[in-house]
Amino acid sequence: MYPTDSSMPPPPYPVPQHEAQSSVIFVQNPIVGPKSTRLICPNCRADVFTRTTESATAKAWMCSFLMFLTGLFCCSCIPLCMESFQKVDHHCPSCGAYVGSYHVD
Repeated sequence: MYPTDSSMPPPPYPVPQHEAQSSVIFVQNPIVGPKSTRLICPNCRADVFTRTTESATAKAWMCSFLMFLTGLFCCSCIPLCMESFQKVDHHCPSCGAYVGSYHVD
């Protein structure tokens, strides 16, 4: 059936011919601020105002802890309330996807 000569390469297999179409989509991280921002969600593509949640940064907790250790008991909660130690996370209200964060450096 097939020649047994080991010097001959095997017959080439047919390569299926089909057109491949590719699309490149560039998703830029949206610029968010301290307040709710209007944008198009990169996940669900809905035009929304972001849902924001504020939280204290690790620096705020460290400053508060150091103030507590040094005897400033009454003032140790101040860093947790300062805007410069807050981080604001933005989420899409439609799908709940994380959009970005804002914090003062």
